[in-house]
Amino acid sequence: MVYLAACPLKLAGTRLSHCLPRPRPSRTLSVAYRIPGCYFKLCHSRDEALVTEYVRIHTSIPVPKILDVVQIPVGSLHPYRNWLMISAVLPGVPLFLGGHRLRGASEQQVQRVSEYLRDWIGQLRNLQSPFGQRVCGFTGGSFRSFRIENEFPVGPFTSIADFHAHESLTLPEPLASDPHLARLVSARKNKSYRINLVHGDLLLHNILADSDLRPTGLVDWECAGWMPEYWETVASSRSSFVFMWCWKDIRREAFPAYEAELELDKQVQISHGE
Repeated sequence: MVYLAACPLKLAGTRLSHCLPRPRPSRTLSVAYRIPGCYFKLCHSRDEALVTEYVRIHTSIPVPKILDVVQIPVGSLHPYRNWLMISAVLPGVPLFLGGHRLRGASEQQVQRVSEYLRDWIGQLRNLQSPFGQRVCGFTGGSFRSFRIENEFPVGPFTSIADFHAHESLTLPEPLASDPHLARLVSARKNKSYRINLVHGDLLLHNILADSDLRPTGLVDWECAGWMPEYWETVASSRSSFVFMWCWKDIRREAFPAYEAELELDKQVQISHGE
């Protein structure tokens, strides 16, 4: 594991609280600011900084270099986020930023995005958990997941079975009694899954690309954690993203195929009104 020093940050003698605008209260959105040469991001924990640096060191995936992660007084900059992560800036612009940048892409450009993502996901799948079958955040504790819970961290779970028992991953009656869905639930229960590192929010707005739509970086590791091997595929298909133009084709090409898990999760999301 990579642990970074949490030393006090000084910017030319200026108080940190004067350097950043005070954000409005929000539990669900990342709070990040860019100044020349680096990003400041207010985080719920130091896990995002630690996992980003871990991926930078152990893979060839282009991620921001973490310069520091600092614990700040609760409420000083944000009511819920008391860790400040400082990172270097990667080149490129998100593939979804006020619009779909792939809308006018050529077939070759879309295929190249798929190839990059397939390689990045494969590298993450090779990073095995130091916590056995525990489903958890990077340092073994709770984790963020916009597929499960928008506002609060969840877990950790002592086993995959405990994870699958979470209410957001289960079917309510009468759907649970449907013969086809019951078979999908049983198959998931009886299948042995590996635990590996996932990004957890691998969608177009977190993929940077240059002007030729060549991927240049993968950012926003807030939802990363040690999860069942199918989770990257499922998390990238949450809510309306599963229908997003072009993305559904990229996901089919780049992500490992877990069709039964996807079908079951789609029904679970629908049953919970997502």
